[in-house]
Amino acid sequence: MRNFKYILKKLMVQNRLLCAETIFLVILLSGLQLYLPILFQQFIDGIAERFAVSQMMRILAMYFVVSVAIYGVGLWKDWEATRAAWKGTDSLRKEIVEKILSYDQRFFQERNAGQVIESLENDLNEMENFIQCTLIPIFMNVLSMIGIIFVFWKENKWIAMMFALFIMASLYIIYLQQKQDSDIILRERKSHAEVIAFESEIIENRKVITLAGKQANVLSRLEKIIRQRIPLKVDLQKYYYRVWIITLSLLAGVNILSLFLGGALYFRHMISLGMVYLMYSYGNMLKQPFEELQMHIQNFLAAKGSSEKLADLLLYKSGVTDGPVKEMDPFSELILEDVCFAYGNKAVLNHVCMKISRGMKIGIFGQSGAGKSTISKLLCKILEPQEGKILINGKDTRLYSSETVRNAFAYVSAGNLIFESSLRDNLTIYNEKINDEAILTVLEGLGIAKYFSFMKRKAGKKLLDMPIGRQMVSNGEAQLLNLCRLFFVDKQVIIFDEASSVIDETVEESFHQIFRKLTKNVTTIMITHHVERLSDCDYVYTIHMGNVIEEGKPGKLKLQEYSLFNKYAERIWES
Repeated sequence: MRNFKYILKKLMVQNRLLCAETIFLVILLSGLQLYLPILFQQFIDGIAERFAVSQMMRILAMYFVVSVAIYGVGLWKDWEATRAAWKGTDSLRKEIVEKILSYDQRFFQERNAGQVIESLENDLNEMENFIQCTLIPIFMNVLSMIGIIFVFWKENKWIAMMFALFIMASLYIIYLQQKQDSDIILRERKSHAEVIAFESEIIENRKVITLAGKQANVLSRLEKIIRQRIPLKVDLQKYYYRVWIITLSLLAGVNILSLFLGGALYFRHMISLGMVYLMYSYGNMLKQPFEELQMHIQNFLAAKGSSEKLADLLLYKSGVTDGPVKEMDPFSELILEDVCFAYGNKAVLNHVCMKISRGMKIGIFGQSGAGKSTISKLLCKILEPQEGKILINGKDTRLYSSETVRNAFAYVSAGNLIFESSLRDNLTIYNEKINDEAILTVLEGLGIAKYFSFMKRKAGKKLLDMPIGRQMVSNGEAQLLNLCRLFFVDKQVIIFDEASSVIDETVEESFHQIFRKLTKNVTTIMITHHVERLSDCDYVYTIHMGNVIEEGKPGKLKLQEYSLFNKYAERIWES
């Protein structure tokens, strides 16, 4: 319940004004709904007691006004409740995405994309539905129950006590049922999330599965997971049937209480005929909470389960220290001092030492699995050294906030990062502060149109407005776009992590032309297992099994007969 209260509080706090308006409208609507039967009671008693026509007309007029007001206030209340739910969940969605973007690598190792997306969509929708369809109606029902008992207390204390006892007994029965079987909905939702996660993995790895000929194995596993849900679905339906039976029993109890007690008191001349009507009318008002009982319990338990998963995303404790320093002086020097890192029990980096000065082009060379990419993640604070430290301008990166460090580094990997949007959005990554003139100036200076087949016969704003997607660009063209993005960021250090590994011959020369313009007078770190791409570097570190085994200028390393760098360089020359 703690996480449920935490998420619900966040949704409410972000909409104080809308929530206050909704609460006021709910109170007003509940009062009007309680007052309407009282007017009809007065009308019935007025007929019995032969009120004056003018007095009867006033009661009818008031009845009409209150009826119209109930309709209008009800629509207004529904609109304000919907707005509050929308605004709350949208704000929470943005906060969750913002936090996810700042989390370390462990977060993404423990959760796949399908699970995160399922929470962002389904779980937030569950909370939105809970606010609109359960929280507000329950608040109204509670007000109605309190109001009914208050009205009866003024008229006849015995009636008030009987209705109060019935309501308390009903709520206790509901509590016992919910307490006994409340986990079944949570377990069924968890199994549903597992199916979605596995389906997401299948889609993400479809190419590997198809080429390996493992479709039958994967589908068999999916079928097994789906079959495991059947007993949970059966138990869930049994739970719904039990709630339905309880609901019918309580509805019957309301009718019996209203008619039997009202009739008995009327024939003993203890209450008027109008009061009998009021008891029956209020009894019908109490029916609604019981009729909606199953839906409210289901919504509550679903929201409770969703809040657990949303809280898991919001309250994740990153393994990377987010330091207090928010500003960084212009970059002058980067030092790795005895840096060690391991994934579990597997050591990846062992006492790595490096020094990178401003304006230098540094190469980090090694075979796949040597630990090169781990270094880039440590530099960008996606990971944190388990031993040793990384110094930027003489200050430990643990003292800087993650955002400050990442803003100082521009990172390019081999990933095909293409958004299904315009060329403008793909170049600026949705930064609206960059105007079209600045973008076109850069593109014209690079002569970019000749590098991309989809840019032919396009120019100016039409070029920037042109929608592009993954199906329109090759891997090589996508990597050229990754390079072009860096012209629109304030970069102090650029890290290329195997950035040219997907470049083919058709765009290789274009890539290097843009690369040379981009890295001119900029501190650059080139991480690769291709020796030939480090010839322009000022200094190279060779990594082998997590250790720096050699370092120096590429020209000197090529001349060292037994160096690993020389060994791979000779292979390139021979080929």
